[in-house]
Amino acid sequence: FQATIAHSSTESEFTAAADAAKYILYLRTLLHEIGLSQEDATILYEDNQGALLMANAQKPTKRTRHMDIKVFALQDWVKRDLLNLQRINTSDNYSDAMTKSLGRT
Repeated sequence: FQATIAHSSTESEFTAAADAAKYILYLRTLLHEIGLSQEDATILYEDNQGALLMANAQKPTKRTRHMDIKVFALQDWVKRDLLNLQRINTSDNYSDAMTKSLGRT
């Protein structure tokens, strides 16, 4: 559930990736505390090319300056090599079906 209204699917996907990244970093911290540190960046799959480009950008652009600054922490986590956003084909993204409306019945 997103608390803000997205102006595009890219913005929505980027916000969702930032939310997922928070959970990933929480789990990495828990693993570290029990002695199971993760050396490599955690892979986070994303099927939206625009969201991938935004995550790998060094700063917000003119078109993204209206977005809440806390979602841009995702850019910092990618830069610090904690996360690695990778492209996944929409047909291979099983979670994508859960985001589509079923239509009228």
